[in-house]
Amino acid sequence: MISQELYIEPLVSAQKLSLGKVTGILSSLRNWTAAVPSHLSRSAHIAPSQRRAVAMLHVRYFSVVILTTRPFLLCSVLCQERLQHPAKRKCYDELGQMCIDAAQNSLSILHTISHLKLLSSLTPSDFNYLLELVQIFLIASAKFRDAQYLEKARKCLNVLLSMDDLGWCQKGLPETVAQLRNCGILPDTIQQDAVSDDNVGALFANIEPNVDMYDNPIVDEGLLVYAVIVEPR
Repeated sequence: MISQELYIEPLVSAQKLSLGKVTGILSSLRNWTAAVPSHLSRSAHIAPSQRRAVAMLHVRYFSVVILTTRPFLLCSVLCQERLQHPAKRKCYDELGQMCIDAAQNSLSILHTISHLKLLSSLTPSDFNYLLELVQIFLIASAKFRDAQYLEKARKCLNVLLSMDDLGWCQKGLPETVAQLRNCGILPDTIQQDAVSDDNVGALFANIEPNVDMYDNPIVDEGLLVYAVIVEPR
């Protein structure tokens, strides 16, 4: 439904994306998180049999935040000449940062459950969530010219490489690696081993463990980019 409202309808009707729809969706997401029972929070003690289900619930939440805010991040990179008005630029920057924050939190969760061997190459969502994060971090790198985001994109790839070489990883990973290599983001050879605590410690240095980070403010008013770019107004 969110894809229909934010992407398909504006494209079909040749209209720009309504900021009111975006803020309405983000408000609904905040209401949803406020209603999540405490035993389903990220900080709750979860039985082993329920860890994947609870973790993916939160990953899904962050994926919806990304889906809602990514047009603003894209436009802040690709359409900077149209963002001369300070208030408009501030709006786009805040929503774009919300998109990046959601990607970082999602990566934190996926990294954790990858150590628990709870990711599956047979589940398309696991592969697609990580690929989505790679895309967001590449866009963030283009926006801020900050190498930390390229490193995070590589860490996403490391998680993918740590998964079994079958199913969706077997089909989609070679093309992803080839595209990143063609962009100069990856070296010719990649160490295909599991992500370890040692080599990702710096990545999550700014993310507090076991904390739900849903309290982002909502504004009132050659890379791997998405096929359809809709400029918000």
